[in-house]
Amino acid sequence: MYQDYTSDYLPNGSLATPTGSNEKPKSENTEVRIPKGTDDNSGEDRKLFIGGLSWETKEPQLMEYFSQFGEVESVNLKVDPLTGRSRCFAFLVFKDVSSVSKVIDGRDHALSSKKIDVKKAKAKPGKIFVGGVTPELEEDAIRTHFAQFGTVTDFEIPFDKEKNQRKNFCFVTFEREEVMKEVLKNSKQKIGEVDVDVKKATPRPKGGGYGGFDYYGGMDYYYGYNDFHSWYGGGKMQKGQDKSARVNPY
Repeated sequence: MYQDYTSDYLPNGSLATPTGSNEKPKSENTEVRIPKGTDDNSGEDRKLFIGGLSWETKEPQLMEYFSQFGEVESVNLKVDPLTGRSRCFAFLVFKDVSSVSKVIDGRDHALSSKKIDVKKAKAKPGKIFVGGVTPELEEDAIRTHFAQFGTVTDFEIPFDKEKNQRKNFCFVTFEREEVMKEVLKNSKQKIGEVDVDVKKATPRPKGGGYGGFDYYGGMDYYYGYNDFHSWYGGGKMQKGQDKSARVNPY
């Protein structure tokens, strides 16, 4: 059975003083700095995805609970950039890879009296926007071109129903973000006899008038949990351009 350490936390988030202890409660203004780590694939073999968190669960509770399995290197609780409110999932990195197997050994885990979903984090994928795709350029040629850089997990060319033809751009998703970064070193590439533009695909900002983006179960789009449903290649969208370039779940 799991051990829920959050019972030692008061409603205001301060640590409770153990019975019979002379230790004074920590000041509410005292903050313990917990490294957040980086948003990439570093420490991939030592990284956990933690989902289904309570709104009230913060980094200190995560640090406290998972420290029973090994020394924790960083905790990255995801929050809404606009409201600062928890998105109810986090990524945690241990200092030793053996700690991961101790966590995902089949036992249940809970924080703040709530069962949580804990699994090994998947590699963060990378997605590119490819512009200048002509009608004559075959899809297989595009796939083959980008597959030479690394494993392609998803490929999509939006279709214009009004014109009854595919649009002049596409999206390519690589298994790993590092591959995407390598591809982006050359923003102008040639596929057969066609010159194309390559950019990082960017989720459209919320409220931007192009469909925005939604959260899927409070999980991020990377590490195997698709978050965004609306992407573009940067720059200004022209009137009549596609406003909902959907991506398939990774």
